[in-house]
Amino acid sequence: MVVAVVFSITFGNDDSAAAFLGAFQTMKRQVMAQEPGALLYELHQSVHEGRPVPRKFIVLERYNSRFDLEEVHQRSPAFAALQRELRALDVVAQSVEVLESGGIANGASPGRLEGEACPPEGGHPLLKKRVLVFGGSQSGRDPAYATEASRLGELLARREKRALVYGGGTFGMMGAIAKAVKREGGTVITVIPRPLCGHETSGDMIGDLVYYTDTMSERKSIMFACADVVVALPGGTGTFDELLEVITLYQLDAYRPKIGLLNVNGYFEPFLSLLKHMVTEGFTSDTVFSSIIVASTADALIDALNKYELPPLPENRLEWHVRP
Repeated sequence: MVVAVVFSITFGNDDSAAAFLGAFQTMKRQVMAQEPGALLYELHQSVHEGRPVPRKFIVLERYNSRFDLEEVHQRSPAFAALQRELRALDVVAQSVEVLESGGIANGASPGRLEGEACPPEGGHPLLKKRVLVFGGSQSGRDPAYATEASRLGELLARREKRALVYGGGTFGMMGAIAKAVKREGGTVITVIPRPLCGHETSGDMIGDLVYYTDTMSERKSIMFACADVVVALPGGTGTFDELLEVITLYQLDAYRPKIGLLNVNGYFEPFLSLLKHMVTEGFTSDTVFSSIIVASTADALIDALNKYELPPLPENRLEWHVRP
């Protein structure tokens, strides 16, 4: 389930608008650090017929459940402080709408790249989930790696019409897919820890929306909240750290996306062999393979993910009340 609050507010003067922007950023930092029931806080400039509307903003809050909405949105000290500041500003109009998605229990229809937690067809566009992609900050020895990463980006933007969520790098596999998405007119959501900005990027950051985090764990948490499909490209230890966390969360019923491996040149075969060895030696269940889709090309992987339906949750599933 995803519950969203869409809050629209218009100010009568520039000073009030500037004060609101500062207060919102303060509130957002406090909530994301202290109140994990909140998945995301996004601030957008309102646009009408392609032009920004002066001093009008839209705030999107997304939560795991109604319980989290009530606990965070309605009882949050940080949000209460923002409301107090708003009372002192020149507000000429405001509105609040609560939107709720019931989720899709057994995966989506075969024609769309949607997983369990996506809103039903026709739901509010602000609730639409994206595709999270992990991959190396290097391109690897074979040009085929980056070629397939670029092809995946083209497919996401042009055919699937799904936004890319990724870790913000402009080099290697990450740079290849992000640049391809933008080249095809798609949307990129970037989540990057501040210390990595000078290490994994060069020039302008790629991203229509950029989240800066303080830790690697926070980065992953926000990325998971944004996406219901996860794809791993060839990469190094960081890629496998992210991939293994997703697989673990899936096994624990804490996060259930569709999971795909872009197995260019058989790159993931040693990893799959290790998983088989874990099963043979009694350290994990063979059901781990039922959650992973493997294909050697971007086209084949997208087609396989579109056809795949998530299995139903087990009756004895674990219950989680906060985001991973």
